[in-house]
Amino acid sequence: MTINSSKITAIILTIYLCVLSMSARASDPDHFRKYIYPKDGFEVSFPSKPLEFRIESKVDSGYSNTYQAVVVNPISQYAVFVQHSPDRAFSDDLIAAHFDGLIRGLMFGSDNPDQKYANRIRLLGLPALEYQYSHTIQGVPVVGRGIVVMVDGNHIRLSQIYTENEPDADKNFRKFVNSFRLAPIDGPLSTRRFEDKARGIAFFPPDGWRQNTTQFAQIPVIFVNAGHMVQIIDSSAAGYTCDNYKQEVETYQGIQATGVVEVHARPMTGIHYCLNTSRGAVILNGMAPEETFIRSETIFQKVATSLVVRK
Repeated sequence: MTINSSKITAIILTIYLCVLSMSARASDPDHFRKYIYPKDGFEVSFPSKPLEFRIESKVDSGYSNTYQAVVVNPISQYAVFVQHSPDRAFSDDLIAAHFDGLIRGLMFGSDNPDQKYANRIRLLGLPALEYQYSHTIQGVPVVGRGIVVMVDGNHIRLSQIYTENEPDADKNFRKFVNSFRLAPIDGPLSTRRFEDKARGIAFFPPDGWRQNTTQFAQIPVIFVNAGHMVQIIDSSAAGYTCDNYKQEVETYQGIQATGVVEVHARPMTGIHYCLNTSRGAVILNGMAPEETFIRSETIFQKVATSLVVRK
C-alpha cells in the first residue's frame, strides 16, 4: 500500500523539471556523503544534499517523511521514503500484501509503466523487496529502481530514478543501498510521568508508547511500541540484589553468551538497568527485536536516566 502515490509522482516530476533547467549546477555522483537522520532512525549516503519534506497519507492517519537528492549530467534521483502508519505489517502474509500493494501503486502512478522484476530479499536481516520498472516522465524514458524494507511493521523505501542507458546507474545504486544503516532514534520522552506511589517508582516513558499492564505482580507496568518495550520489574524481596538478577539472566536467558534472548520464537535484544533498594532490586528493562534494537537504544537510556526509586 503506497502513501499518497499521486503526490509523490508529482513531486518527482517537479524535481526533474527543475533539474533539467539547471544543468550548470551539475554534481559528481561519485561524491556520496553520509547523512544521519535521528528522527527516523537511519543513515544513508546521498550524492548531493537532499531535500526533506512530509507527505500526508490519504488512506489512514499516517504520513511519510521523504528525503530526495538529485544529480545532473547525468540526470538521476535518489530518495528515501520513511512510512509512519498506524497499520503495521508483521506477519508474512501482511508483508507480502504490503509489498504487492506498494508495487501496484508505483505502476498506477507512473506513465507507460513496464515492471521488470520484483524479488523478495533480505536487507540488514529484515524482509525486503527489490524492484525495477521503466516508465516515462514528460515523455522522457527513465528507469525506477529500489528496495523496500520492513522495519518494525512500517516500510522504508530506497529509490533511484535515472535516464535509460546510464552506464554508472548500477554502481551508484549499490553504493546508495549499501550505505543504508539503521540508527538510534532520538525521540522525546513523554511529558507525563508514570508514578507508582505504593512502590516508590517513577519515570518518564517514551513519548507515544502505549501503556499496558501485566498479569505478574512483579511487573507493575510495561510500555510498548511496534515490538519494542520498556518494563519495570519490582522484586519486592528484601535481600534480592542486582547481582542475583544478573546471575538469573545469565543462567536462564543466555544474555552473557549471546546478548540475545528468544521471546515467542523471535530474537530479541535487551538492556537491563538495576537498582538495589531496601525491599529488593528494581529493574528497568528495554527490549526490542534483534535487528532493530539500535533504533530504541538511545530512548532506553533516556528512560533509565529518568528513573527514580525510593530506596
